[in-house]
Amino acid sequence: LAARARAARHDALACAAKDAGAEAILMAHHAEDQLETVLMRLVRGAGARAAAGMPARRRLQGIPLLRPLLERSREEIRALLAQTGVPWREDPTNADRTRPRGRLRHEVLPVLESMRRGAAVRASRSARRLQAAAKALRAQARRHVVGDGPWSRAQLRRVPAEALALALHRRVPAAHEAHVERAVAAIRS
Repeated sequence: LAARARAARHDALACAAKDAGAEAILMAHHAEDQLETVLMRLVRGAGARAAAGMPARRRLQGIPLLRPLLERSREEIRALLAQTGVPWREDPTNADRTRPRGRLRHEVLPVLESMRRGAAVRASRSARRLQAAAKALRAQARRHVVGDGPWSRAQLRRVPAEALALALHRRVPAAHEAHVERAVAAIRS
C-alpha cells in the first residue's frame, strides 16, 4: 500500500512539474527521513543499493528530483523555518505508531539520538557514502558478468560474491533474496 501511494504521489509530482514547466522537483526529506528509510530497508533485507537509502538526486519521469536536505536534521530545518516565518508541515501519518515508519520515528530514532547526538545526520552521511559504494559494486557486476551468457562456473567464481549476487538479481529481478544467496553459494562452492 505504501509503495502504491508513493508511486501515485511521484506520478502527481511529475505531472504537476511538467504542467508548470519546472526544471526540477525539490523534496524536503531530511536526515531523520533518510535514517528511517535505511533502517526499514535493512530490516527488510535490502541489497546494497536500496539499503543505502534515498539518493540526493535522481530522475523522475525525465525531471530531476532533488533532495538537498538529506544531511540536515528535522530540528535544524524547523529552526530555519521558524526564523523565516514559514510554518512547518507534517504528514499526519508520521504520528501513526502502528505504521513501521511511525514506530521507527517515535521509538527507535530517539534511542539512537540518545546514544549519539546527531545520529540521523551521521547516518545520512554514511548513506551517501554507501550509495557511492553501491554504484561501484554495480559497475563491478556489469564489468564481470558481460553479455547474455552462458558463463563458466570458473569465470563466475572470480566475481566477488556481492557483485555476483547483484548481477544475478539484475538478470532475474523477481528472484527472492534467499534464492540469489543460495545460487551464489552454489556457484562459489
